[in-house]
Amino acid sequence: GLLLVPAMGLPLLPLQLLWINLVTDGLPAIALGTDAAPRDAMQRPPRPPTARLLSWTHILLLGGRATVIAACVLAALATARGVLALPWPQARTVMFCTLVVAHLAHAFVVRPGSGGLWTNRLLLAATLGGAIAQILLVVLGPTQALFDVVPLPPSAWALVVLAGLAPN
Repeated sequence: GLLLVPAMGLPLLPLQLLWINLVTDGLPAIALGTDAAPRDAMQRPPRPPTARLLSWTHILLLGGRATVIAACVLAALATARGVLALPWPQARTVMFCTLVVAHLAHAFVVRPGSGGLWTNRLLLAATLGGAIAQILLVVLGPTQALFDVVPLPPSAWALVVLAGLAPN
């Protein structure tokens, strides 16, 4: 981001990156761990001891998903600046929030095929809790100053949701 838009300065601050990791990887990861194992798990042969933990196919899929998420986040930034004509502080907040939404939604994509969207209520609660925490971070004065974010207009929130859900 710094190479693409030097005028913006640092696209995300270290504290914002830590927040993203906490909100999108903490509780959702624990909730994903509560998913039931596939029914045929014990009938599958063991993985060969020499097999890689991640195959090249998985690495390419992960890289592709990361690229799509990054493109959607940068598109949200460009839309915030170009279409909505938001100042840099609000555009940066849009980018930060979009990344959080995209990562929270990604938790549903990586679930094994064990039931539908509503089968893991803990994951739903963790995701909803993360989304509420993100909204509070942006609207509450003390956290605004701490995380260097600013309030967003409704059009920017709509952009955050659309761009955050698009890669998933």
